[in-house]
Amino acid sequence: MVVLIIVIVIVVLLVLGLWTAYNGLVKKRNRTQEAWSEIDVELKRRHDLSRYVVSTVRGYAALEERLVPALRGLSEPVLAGASWTTDAPYRETQSAIASAEAAGIVCVEMEAAALYAYGAARQRDVVCFAHITNSMAVNGNDFEKGAANGALSALQIAEAAARSLLVA
Repeated sequence: MVVLIIVIVIVVLLVLGLWTAYNGLVKKRNRTQEAWSEIDVELKRRHDLSRYVVSTVRGYAALEERLVPALRGLSEPVLAGASWTTDAPYRETQSAIASAEAAGIVCVEMEAAALYAYGAARQRDVVCFAHITNSMAVNGNDFEKGAANGALSALQIAEAAARSLLVA
């Protein structure tokens, strides 16, 4: 009788162990499937985002094509190009700067990202004109922008841009 009880206890423990192991494997399988599902969702989101970015870039390229001819020949030279947005000066490393230059970045700025985010959220075209200086907070006049602190040339650029956009 004692042997029968021991055999029954061993069988019950064995069944419980197998049941626990099976449930553990099912949980791991479910977690794995859930992880793959999250990867699929992320890949789809990235694919959709890349189409949106391409569409946005094409839109800005068309806008640039309309603006650039109107900005030629002004008293202030106007360059069109990509900018690198940062949230703090002097944070960029030499390798990051070299990488940005290799990607065709022509300047670093700290404000335009918010304007472009607004434009994307409101589905509006946004153009950012930046007065570029060659240094930052190095000496007393490093932000010197010319007569009237650059206001006259900025107004001339804004007028030329507005005229080119209103004509179209």
